[in-house]
Amino acid sequence: METQEKNCDWNKCKVSEDLIAVETFNLCAFHKKGGIFNTGALFEQYAIIEEDFITILKYIPLQKENFGIASPRFSDLLIRCCVAIEIFFKEWINHYRYSENIDVIELRKKKKLNISDFNKVFSPILKDSKLFVRQLDEDIFPFENWEEHNAPSWWNCYNNIKHHNTEKENTATMEMAMNSLAALFILHCEQTDCLKYLYKFSSTNLISIQWVRLKYIKTPLESRRYLFLYKIPEKSPGHGSWQS
Repeated sequence: METQEKNCDWNKCKVSEDLIAVETFNLCAFHKKGGIFNTGALFEQYAIIEEDFITILKYIPLQKENFGIASPRFSDLLIRCCVAIEIFFKEWINHYRYSENIDVIELRKKKKLNISDFNKVFSPILKDSKLFVRQLDEDIFPFENWEEHNAPSWWNCYNNIKHHNTEKENTATMEMAMNSLAALFILHCEQTDCLKYLYKFSSTNLISIQWVRLKYIKTPLESRRYLFLYKIPEKSPGHGSWQS
C-alpha cells in the first residue's frame, strides 16, 4: 500500500520535505513564518499606494468638504487598493489555521471567490475594526456595513468602475479612495502574520509606552506616512498570543 505524500498544511502549498510541526499542523519553513504576509512584500505595496494618496493630499486637503471630489487619480488609487485587498483575502483564506473551518473548506473548492465569500470568513474579524485618521481627527470603520450580500460602498464603487469603466469613474471620490486605503491598512493590522512584520521590521511607530503589554502587542500602530493610527483591541479574533 502506497503512503500518500504529506504536504505543507498551508492550502495549495506543494512542499513536502523538511516540514515543521506547529501545534497540530505541519508547515514548510516559509509558511511557518507566515508566508507572504510576513515577508513585507504586501505591506510595501500598501506603502506605495499610501504615498501616492499623500501626494494627492498636497493639492486637495483631506477634509470632509472635499470628500465628494472625484478624480481619475482617486479612481486609480481605489482600483489598486481593491486589487490588493482581493489578493490579500485570497491568500488569507489559504492560511493553515482555517484548514478545519467548514465554510473555508467549501470556499476553497470554488474557482472564483467574491466579496460575499470572503464576508463569511473575515467579517467577524473586520466589521468593527477602526482607524483614527489624523487629518480628520476622528475614527472611521471601513468594513462596518459589510454584509454577505451588501459590500462596503468603496467596494461597490470599485466594482462599478471595473465593469463600466469611464461611465462610473466620477463615483471615485476622495472618500471612496480614503476608505479603500484604510481597509487595506486594517487587513495588515488584523492579520497576525502581517502584524508580526509591522511590529518587528517596518518603520511603523510604537506610539506610547503606556500601551505596551508584556507578551501581547497592545501598542498603537501608525501607517507608513502617519495617515492612520490603529490601536490594537484588548481582545480581537484576528490576533493570537504569538509574541514570546
